[in-house]
Amino acid sequence: MIRGFTVAGNIGKAIGYMAYGLNQSVKLLGRVARGVANSVTNKPKYNVTVMDHGNIINEYKNIDGVRVNQIITAVTHLEKDYSILIGRNHGSNNTETRSREMENI
Repeated sequence: MIRGFTVAGNIGKAIGYMAYGLNQSVKLLGRVARGVANSVTNKPKYNVTVMDHGNIINEYKNIDGVRVNQIITAVTHLEKDYSILIGRNHGSNNTETRSREMENI
């Protein structure tokens, strides 16, 4: 009887490991596909600087519009008033950006 439980436990454990491995493989495939899609598409890229009274809190370089929206949403939930500088990244060789300051978002 105990041997039957041991065998069943080992079979369950093996199925669990296989499911975990399959799940991790699917996650990796999704990350790779997302990376390839982002590199192939010609989306505009931005440089974003989050500032607090002239002090740079964080800088993000060469990010897409979705990430810019995530940063703006995160900053609006904070209690302090931060400045956000958003500049368009014009190609990989040209780092010059045009910035617009947004106060009290």
